[in-house]
Amino acid sequence: MAARQGSPASLPDLAAEVQVATGAIRAEVEAACLVSGGQFLGARRARLVMAADDAHRSALAGSMAELRGHVARLSSLTSAVWVIQRALAGNDAGEASLMAS
Repeated sequence: MAARQGSPASLPDLAAEVQVATGAIRAEVEAACLVSGGQFLGARRARLVMAADDAHRSALAGSMAELRGHVARLSSLTSAVWVIQRALAGNDAGEASLMAS
């Protein structure tokens, strides 16, 4: 999506590209939530889904300024989810090693 900023694209193509990209991000986060669980991660996932939907709507409407803002929000939320997921995975590993000893 970022590579297209300088080149013209039809709105349906842009919307389809946003939908595919945000769908992939949503699927990865959904899988992380299933593995790690936790209400906190679930709340972040809900925010990420809203940001993905907002980005797709902005692309459909052709609002590039809004799209950039939603993509930036989506990027921040995605990063936050991965940080939390890694922290939860680290805690699980630490607990498992304590139980084994």
